[in-house]
Amino acid sequence: MKLEHLTPLALLASSFVGLATAETAETYAIYPKDGRKTDQTKAILDKLTKTCTKGHVDTSSAVAFGVNFWTCDLLKQQADSLGKENNVASVSPVCKKNCFDPSTSPIPNEELESPFISEEEQGPDSLVSLEPRKKDKAIDDLIFISQQPGKRLQDMSGEYKYDNAAGSGIKVYIVDTGAYLDKPDFQIGENVASRATWLKVGQVEPNDDSSMSLDRSGGKGHGTCMLSHVCGFSFGVAKKASPIIVRVPRGATIENYLEGISKVHDDIVNTKNPHKGTQDHYKSKSVILMPWFYPTGQVNAGWIARAKTLLDDLIDNYGVLPVTGTGNNGEQKVDGYPAGYAKGTDNLKHMLAVGAVTNAGDAWPGTNAEGNLPNVWAPGVDVQCASAFSFENSKRSSGTSPASAKTAGLAAYLWSLDANKNKSPEDISTLVQHLAYSRIPSQRFKAVYNGYTGN
Repeated sequence: MKLEHLTPLALLASSFVGLATAETAETYAIYPKDGRKTDQTKAILDKLTKTCTKGHVDTSSAVAFGVNFWTCDLLKQQADSLGKENNVASVSPVCKKNCFDPSTSPIPNEELESPFISEEEQGPDSLVSLEPRKKDKAIDDLIFISQQPGKRLQDMSGEYKYDNAAGSGIKVYIVDTGAYLDKPDFQIGENVASRATWLKVGQVEPNDDSSMSLDRSGGKGHGTCMLSHVCGFSFGVAKKASPIIVRVPRGATIENYLEGISKVHDDIVNTKNPHKGTQDHYKSKSVILMPWFYPTGQVNAGWIARAKTLLDDLIDNYGVLPVTGTGNNGEQKVDGYPAGYAKGTDNLKHMLAVGAVTNAGDAWPGTNAEGNLPNVWAPGVDVQCASAFSFENSKRSSGTSPASAKTAGLAAYLWSLDANKNKSPEDISTLVQHLAYSRIPSQRFKAVYNGYTGN
């Protein structure tokens, strides 16, 4: 039908139909099949420069290790066409809001008693506000770590027993939401805050916990909780470890978490290591903790392949020990990542994929399990950690996130011992699993133990 034959009303209706059907470009992430091959990535970038609607392409890359992905604005038809290119692994829309939260620890907002004496309790004339509260015993989930075979938890005199090395000299990269370092748990004792360094993904934001609102009135405080499990004064396994806080931004996307792994890769590649490129490359002594879980349906083939490539390189060429949780879906399968890399024949060597147990040693029913996974278990049910909501108080958390954080701390602790200082990451992973034992003899859930037999 020709336009000149339309009535004015029909013309108006026609214009609204045109507006309704007009396609709007959105931001996509384009993943190469192998970001290390410059001929392939150059060909894709040339195509993107000509195709992207605004002619602008952002590139995410790793130092001396090629392209992670590109982002640019595309029409859906253009994105579908790019996805068919030989050298392109995936083309997926970038999440803009209400993105899937992969943190695997449900942390309630219940506040517990502070493990520290408040200024009000100390009195108005006191100059010390970070004084540990006198306690009869350590928290049970920490005592559990040093619970000797043949002894009950209540036989441990209320103490968490450990060697004074306590993780000294070992770096633990924590790819998560950041942390609030003003917490007493990070400022007294071994003063974690003074040793912590930061790597940030995305735009410049404050040194905080991105799982919280800016005014700390709401959120999960996930990263703060995990840091305290690794090396906090009251809750940490490796109290002298050196944390590198790899902070993803608020409303983080799958691309942000991938860039977090890439930031770890860059930092280690750029760190001067006299052993790099030799058989002793593992003397860099680093643990990477990823206390989160993306179900397979939340990520794409390009993301899965690139994250594995980065982790493979960290393991094979830089001697890094990866630790993660198996997820909280309560399924008889581990259908997600990073934990999925620990299963199958093409698995990541010596990755620790951790499940959660109670302080009595019973498996938490929310733990995903499949075949040999989890390959180790750790306390992860109603365990205490530092709260991001208030200055002093602590919180409870459950899930494979805190279990993996405790295990990352244990790996750092064992690596720092004189007897283990020259061991490889594979040796430490094997040692963690070898020392683990079931607290309930009739069950098969081998849970972590630090091997300490001193007084």
